[in-house]
This record gives sequence, C-alpha cells and structure tokens, in this order.
Amino acid sequence: MAKTDEKYKWQINCKPPELQQHSAVKHKILESYVRDYILTLMAPAHIPRLKLTLIDGFSGGGNYVSESGDLVDGSPLLMLNAVQHARAALNLGRNKPRDIDVSYEFIDIRRETIYYLDFLLDCRSQQGLLDPIDKARIRTTCGAFFDELPRLIQNIQNAKGGERAIFVLDQYSYDKVPQHVY
Repeated sequence: MAKTDEKYKWQINCKPPELQQHSAVKHKILESYVRDYILTLMAPAHIPRLKLTLIDGFSGGGNYVSESGDLVDGSPLLMLNAVQHARAALNLGRNKPRDIDVSYEFIDIRRETIYYLDFLLDCRSQQGLLDPIDKARIRTTCGAFFDELPRLIQNIQNAKGGERAIFVLDQYSYDKVPQHVY
C-alpha cells in the first residue's frame, strides 16, 4: 500500500529516490507548519512545556535526491529539524529552558525502508546533527499505518500532559487508502 513500487525504494548503500518538485514544495510547507505550530502553542512565555506526538504514517527512508542531484531531507528529518529550530527559538536568551517533549512515530510498510531510515537517523546522531533527546524519543515501525493506528491513538490518549498530535499521511498510491477507518 505505502510506497511499495520501485519509484520509492530505499536501500542502504543505494541512491535514494528522486524528489519531485511538487513534493519539495510540500516538504517546505510541512517543516514550516510543524515549527510554526509549536511556536504558536508556546507563544505565551509562561508555558513551560509542550507535549506533542508527530506521526509520519508513510515515512519513507528519510531523504531523497533533488532534481539537481543533491541529497535533501524527507518528512521524518524535516519534522525533527522543525522541532530543533522551534526549541532553539523558544529558548534563545532564556535562563530557564522551555521543554518541547515530542514523541516521534515513523512508519513504513517496507522493511528495507525502515532499515534505511534507522541507518540515516543513526548517522545524523553520530554526526551531532540530531538532538540526543529527540533521538531517544523516535520509534520507527515496519508495518501498515492502519494496523498501527489503534496503538497510536491509545498512546496519544495516554500521554500525560497533552493529547496533541500531528499526523502526516502523505502517501504514494493514495487511491488505495480506505475512505473511512475510524
């Protein structure tokens, strides 16, 4: 169902798929939306903490090759970047830091894709490009999004301090998604 054809294939030691221009625009919107969402909720300076779950139900491998041949981040890394930028902006010049407590759920149906994403996240972490707090809060899952949905909903409902979540459900072959689930 999700990114299963050869157009979207991630495999360690192979070039990632090409990012089409419309997806590049969508990625910019996604990153700015997550960052602005956090900054808006945390705008009142007296709010010490935000609890949030970010879910990418059809995550892919985390990066692509742009039309110009450069490696560019995919949605999982863009969400991580957005949180890091929001955290930095909120804590600039503050003596007492404000906490953005985010749980990340990255799901894809292909095992090779999840291996690739895990490898990419580990590389980013080793390079110091991924906050260790965020790295510890990432869960990657090989499975079908709709099979994982009951667990995700339960985890969000059980979140102490907030039931806020953003679902990113951009899927290739969207026409195969059931029209009503819950």
